[in-house]
Amino acid sequence: MTTLTANPTLLTRGRVLCYTAPMTDLGISPTFTTLTGRPQEAIGVFGVTRTDEDEAVREGRAFIASTAVTSIPLGRILVFVFRNPANSGVNVMLTSRRFSSDQSTGDTPIEYLAYVNPTYVPATASVVASRVVGGPSSVCTFRYTVGTAASITMGGIPASGETIATGGGVTARDFLVVVPPGAALGYAVTGAGNNLLQAIRASGTLEWYEEPV
Repeated sequence: MTTLTANPTLLTRGRVLCYTAPMTDLGISPTFTTLTGRPQEAIGVFGVTRTDEDEAVREGRAFIASTAVTSIPLGRILVFVFRNPANSGVNVMLTSRRFSSDQSTGDTPIEYLAYVNPTYVPATASVVASRVVGGPSSVCTFRYTVGTAASITMGGIPASGETIATGGGVTARDFLVVVPPGAALGYAVTGAGNNLLQAIRASGTLEWYEEPV
């Protein structure tokens, strides 16, 4: 194990973790770049990185919300809506959308449909949890409900859709979507675009972090 006899200063530069210390006090030999005007010090980069999301988690700006595993009777659908209030002061960086069900392989496929800026307001408010245990709350909201396709008008713009994994599998969409103040995203878990043809238990989960506007 290498011991630094100096008291190094931890820096974050471009999300790459570095440290600085006098060259003579370093007991290891990484590749160094000499700092301009300070030849007695150097930066060693060791390939350890933190993403913007990692930093947001540490700072209490990352959150998760879910419908939990919800029973959906035959002839019903599950919908949930995520909303960033107009006065939130933050841009939401939505990083993950996950869908799961206990439907058995070979049964009628189920799918999710996504909507941009839906107008529908589901009945049940879900807890938005900080990804720091006991951390601060988010100003964003997450609501869900179970009902018939005929009784729910999502509004907004249909955006995308895909079948959901069967047999307890998880369908994950892990790419960045930015939700600015005043915008919303909605999702409907349906059976071929309409009511489910069998009773199932399913869930929808979103993960995101927030950045000041």
